[in-house]
Amino acid sequence: MLSALAVLAALELGLRLAGHEATPADEDPYVGFSQTLPLFTDNGTGGLSTAPYKRNHFNVQSFHPQKAAQETRIISLGGSTTYGRPYADTTSFSGWLRAWLPTAAPDRQWEVINAGGISYASYRVSVVLEELLRYEPDAVIIYSGHNEFLEERSYSGLSSMSPWVLRLGTWARSSALFSALRSLAGSRKSGGAEGEADRVPHELESEVRTRLDASIGPDAYTRDDTLREQILEHYRFNLVRMVRMAQQTGVVVVLVAPASQLLNCLPFKSEHGADVEAQEAQWVDELLAKGTGTAGQLEQLHKATRIDPRHALAWYRLGEAQLDSGQIAAARTAFERARDEDIVPLRALTEVRGLVESVAREEGAFFVDAVALMDEASLEMTSRPIPGSELFLDHVHMTIEGYRLVAEALFSTLVQAGVVQPSSGWNESQREALNEQVESNLLSEDHVRALSRLASVLDWAGKAEEAQALNERALQMAGGRDAMSLWQKGNFHLEQGEIQSAIVAFQRALEIDSGYAEAHFNLSLALRRDKRLEEALFHAQEAARLDPGKSATLHGLGAILAELGRAEEARQSWLSAIEADPSHAGAYNALGITALQAQDKKLAEAYFRSALAARPENAQGHYNLALILTSDNRTEEAVRHLKQALQHDPQHEAADKQLARLLGEGR
Repeated sequence: MLSALAVLAALELGLRLAGHEATPADEDPYVGFSQTLPLFTDNGTGGLSTAPYKRNHFNVQSFHPQKAAQETRIISLGGSTTYGRPYADTTSFSGWLRAWLPTAAPDRQWEVINAGGISYASYRVSVVLEELLRYEPDAVIIYSGHNEFLEERSYSGLSSMSPWVLRLGTWARSSALFSALRSLAGSRKSGGAEGEADRVPHELESEVRTRLDASIGPDAYTRDDTLREQILEHYRFNLVRMVRMAQQTGVVVVLVAPASQLLNCLPFKSEHGADVEAQEAQWVDELLAKGTGTAGQLEQLHKATRIDPRHALAWYRLGEAQLDSGQIAAARTAFERARDEDIVPLRALTEVRGLVESVAREEGAFFVDAVALMDEASLEMTSRPIPGSELFLDHVHMTIEGYRLVAEALFSTLVQAGVVQPSSGWNESQREALNEQVESNLLSEDHVRALSRLASVLDWAGKAEEAQALNERALQMAGGRDAMSLWQKGNFHLEQGEIQSAIVAFQRALEIDSGYAEAHFNLSLALRRDKRLEEALFHAQEAARLDPGKSATLHGLGAILAELGRAEEARQSWLSAIEADPSHAGAYNALGITALQAQDKKLAEAYFRSALAARPENAQGHYNLALILTSDNRTEEAVRHLKQALQHDPQHEAADKQLARLLGEGR
């Protein structure tokens, strides 16, 4: 074994000395895409602008494909933090750099392109980088790592491999030996069908479709340590690949370790460890139900984390108690553990910081540690190095001050890299004057929209109380007249069963913006629950007219039509919902029920099975299918589906009763 490794090492060294480049494979071996559409397209004036079909995920940016002689071009890539959420480009770290550079170094023309994509993970960021390297950037800034767990994807064929084997595979693909062998194989290819080795294990859609978008929220996530390790290895691969792609064209690369909020940020979802007994789990739940951890609960919370060391909320409450008792270093460790044990990992894990730093060191990229930066700023502002709401507006998106601090660190790093050479006149007073100018350009409605958008994100991720508080702040700031905030307020009332209050909030939103499709649709939901079906139908139709082709709207419209006895129109609306979104389980279920009512059990069964194929965790689909199976005396399969229904929705009373009846009959 050792002799074989020695031979491989000698071959690798020989190839490198001979000038053979060690580069990652051209394609990502872990995922592929159904199609790749360019981020920037011809804007009709000789320049490039963000493509219209990409503007839901990217800021609108424009530039000329040919860089001017005296121009320095800097491109920022990553996810929504790079984008500048909850604000936009102006106060992103790209926006701050764009404001400073012309004054700091007036001898150059400066172009800072913000290519941060909302919900974009590293494997999508790398595709954006491939495109933008054509346009001669001088430097690229990569701030990525929060979105790695957002999309549903598998690592077929890798699930049984240990992380070390995966790491060895990644090294092999990025070696000079692999590159040489791959080139040799490519030169012998005569075309034709792709070989098995060229196929990617998992194909993703061309645009982001997150697990939270496509399902019932945080319940879409369960603990999977193997998948976690695979995702982290994939992330590392993409960092290496991006650095090498950029360096091959002489581009300076700055990697940023992504920072996140630790304090005042409850875990999105907690699960008990697999080996925790039911009685112990109940004790932990009862302790945590008491709310905020205090110094008086310190001993009990220590016990809870010993009993159940995988429970995120237990660690968070322990951190609160330790902070309350002045144990600052221990509290920070507990808050980090709470983040790392969160079942919905929407904040970059602790390992991500180490991966970014090691890749930067090994590959010769520049490194900015935003984690340390936020710790230092928090220590200065609050006397504890545990970032909270003083620097973050939510779990990963910073305040304007937070973005400015990251920009300052990036500016210094670009100076160190020789990309920026400040003039002798550049000083702190100039920068402060520019800072005031940037912030003064932000209107009050920008702040309102940012808070309201954050409230929507938090509600989407299951943090209803935090979301509601933020939304109220937005409404107060807007004097009660902001359509999006009123829409969100209506949503909160609807979720709490306060139908009349929801109707009033949605109506007020529409008084401000009569073309607000989402407000029309959600008003239709509230009116339907209030049995005002004709009014509900009008607003559902308005929503469909204003935002055609939206599957949720078409599904809701079909439900109202069905209640009004307009069965064929309802069926057509559900078919349109499936055409818009082939994975819409609710529309399949509705069609199945319609077929069942028409005594067509075969068609109904097909629709219910399609619902489960689209969303296997859909409890209602399992229950509906079980009813048909029961009527056909396929009891064993019916029992299996009823158990799955209860697994995904333990409160499904009808499934519970049906299962009890079938099991009782089987005794």
